[in-house]
Amino acid sequence: MAKNKIQDGKLLNLPVIAGTVSGMGAVVGSYLHGVAQTDRDAAGYAVLDCGPAVYDLPVYPYDGSGASAVTVGDALYWDTALTPDNLDKNAAGIFFGFALEAIAASPLALSTINVMVMHVQPGVGAVTAGDIGSGAVTADKIGALAVETAKINTAAVTLAKLATGITPSHVVKYAGKTAALPASPSAQATIAVTAGMSGILDTDIVVASMAVNGATVKYITKAVIVTGTSITFTGSANFVTGDIIQYVVYRAAA
Repeated sequence: MAKNKIQDGKLLNLPVIAGTVSGMGAVVGSYLHGVAQTDRDAAGYAVLDCGPAVYDLPVYPYDGSGASAVTVGDALYWDTALTPDNLDKNAAGIFFGFALEAIAASPLALSTINVMVMHVQPGVGAVTAGDIGSGAVTADKIGALAVETAKINTAAVTLAKLATGITPSHVVKYAGKTAALPASPSAQATIAVTAGMSGILDTDIVVASMAVNGATVKYITKAVIVTGTSITFTGSANFVTGDIIQYVVYRAAA
């Protein structure tokens, strides 16, 4: 038997916020949590039961955007956006445990229910943006089948989390091609592209090329962005039926 074991790690004397008393939930750092077994002492410490264990604790029927009924088995989080801090269903908080009783969405008020306090949230494993160190996602870390789509939360991969070497200066916002048709009864030298262009900015960069159908060699001399609506292309000669403009619109990465 190992002789360097200190204890089971269930009851820990830890620094807690002012006002913590026995029976209250408490969070230490960015993840460690439990239920106070003693009042906070003069040195700022209290003994926490870090679970797994079941306690009666106040829970708010709220998911971060509005009232949301709590059902048995719902994951509960320590939400520092509440005043005072409390448990609710807002996944932006710190995972704390599971609800063992239900709470109706109305009234939107604290209710005391049985909560299973634990530190591992089984069956989730999703990686959020906050779990990834800035610059930690590099090309050599992305192997075949290394990360399943289901393991990545929506919008969790952000530009800020990419390594400098693979962070793009610009991203593609629009792309497509359009057949340049003559205006009846004569040909035309300008074509306005509006499809899918809602929100285009005058600071965007347009790159375009032409596939020419007519006998006259021509090229695009100008691409003018009409903010929010369209791009107007001007040719060196009139466009004819079968001419095709291919374009890509880049925007500075935010």
